[in-house]
Amino acid sequence: MNKSLSLLDRIETEQTVLGAWMFFREPVIAGTASKQGYDFVCIDMQHGMQSFGDMTSMINAVRLGDALPLVRTASADEGLAGRYLDAGAAGVIFPMIETREQAEACVSACFYPPKGARSMGAIGATLLYGDDYFDVANSITSAIPMIETRLAVENLDEILAVEGVDIIFVGPSDLAISYGLPPANDSPDPEYQAALTRIVNRCRAHNVIAGIYSSALLGPQRIEQGFRLLSITTDWDSAVAGITADLNAVRR
Repeated sequence: MNKSLSLLDRIETEQTVLGAWMFFREPVIAGTASKQGYDFVCIDMQHGMQSFGDMTSMINAVRLGDALPLVRTASADEGLAGRYLDAGAAGVIFPMIETREQAEACVSACFYPPKGARSMGAIGATLLYGDDYFDVANSITSAIPMIETRLAVENLDEILAVEGVDIIFVGPSDLAISYGLPPANDSPDPEYQAALTRIVNRCRAHNVIAGIYSSALLGPQRIEQGFRLLSITTDWDSAVAGITADLNAVRR
């Protein structure tokens, strides 16, 4: 796998890309996921335990393998997104995007002029990607709004029409909450399922990639539904599953 490919290039080549999600502040786990063949590793700076220094070490570890490092930021703050990209992230995932204006801010934060308003100073990224980083940055960077609320689904066409929004990412638990349901990766609720179907269909209409936070068990269903970028494991889930399985095996 070519380490220089952008996320969009990988999707075009592989049709569906799979990622691992990092809540812990552990570069070895992030690097291991990259070495095992995941297409991307997302470092969660919204709900995760990492500091900026932890995140930087994790990005460096991811680049030892073939995965692309993504970072989920805590808000659509242009300064934060720029710092993550300067450190070497190949894309930023922005939570709770609900309007066209917010999606435009995501694009502005991630791309250099004239496409956006990102400030120049990519020390870490230049070390990781090469001295020509500025020349290629806009072509290898992804600005990824998260669709997590009923309002976002209602405004979906306006969000997807923003130039520079090539991928969106569904947060299923927050989406469920916004429809009055318990937080979960999935729900049989007809309105919830209709929202997922609408997201996939409108993404196809706008030539935008539909992504979603998922799991290994749910992944095949999501692919059948039309999602082409999926996170399918987390460091937290994998640790709990492995620790529990070993304990139960000996107790039996």
